Amino acid sequence: MINLFLFEMIKKNSKVIIYGLGDMGSSYIDQIETSNWCEIVAVSDQKKVETSYKYIRPEELKTQKDYDYLVIAIESLTIANQVYQTMLSLGVPENKIVNLNMRYGEFPSSNKVTNQNEKLQITIIEGGGFGDALTDMVFINRLKELLEDKCEILFCCRT
Repeated sequence: MINLFLFEMIKKNSKVIIYGLGDMGSSYIDQIETSNWCEIVAVSDQKKVETSYKYIRPEELKTQKDYDYLVIAIESLTIANQVYQTMLSLGVPENKIVNLNMRYGEFPSSNKVTNQNEKLQITIIEGGGFGDALTDMVFINRLKELLEDKCEILFCCRT
């Protein structure tokens, strides 16, 4: 299962550190690279994994200053909460930590994450080619007409 990156919690063009380089972390990196939504300034994990991004050991995160969000890319709520508590104890500011479970109100600070502009946010990821993207645009335009100014639509495609 592919989990959609946390577009609604991460401001466009932000600098992020991805914590967790398993399936979810790899999926998030792919989505960020495809959409150019934000900049990955580093990655972190308990085990060092070969990656093209700067690797930071978890205990070094407390000294990092040049990032906007630490994205915990771990699907297990229990493990994600443990990492969250560890990050807080290391001095990572609470308002910089985001996780998938915040989307569902299951994470410790989930009540602090809000849709700041009160619009419905829709993300559509197209995995096909140029023709599929054009077909999707017809749907997206109709959706925008129906919802008027009540939504924001982020459309990501490989093309």
